[in-house]
Amino acid sequence: MKQYVLDEIARPDLERIKAYLDGKAKPSGLEGLWWVELTGELLSDEQSSHPECQPHRFAVELGRTSLRFELFIRSNRHLRCSCAGYANEPQRAWILHFADRLVEDLQLRT
Repeated sequence: MKQYVLDEIARPDLERIKAYLDGKAKPSGLEGLWWVELTGELLSDEQSSHPECQPHRFAVELGRTSLRFELFIRSNRHLRCSCAGYANEPQRAWILHFADRLVEDLQLRT
């Protein structure tokens, strides 16, 4: 799986990251995993043509000392569909910007 990883996160920062993600993403139902939905203008042509699969999203996973941003865009409703796949360039840039904004907003030292 392609992903962007921030590692060596200090233990005191973990609770702040959890609170941030609770406000900016949707809990997945699994501990330490959130979904971030892509806005309509970021969807590829194929993703846009699959309203039954929307919203499309990527996962953010908080570990004991790391934060992982998946670069795989998946459907909210269907496990396997041709509209799911690795982020295109605009989506990838948006995911990295989301990660950078989190670091800046929380003033993390990684």
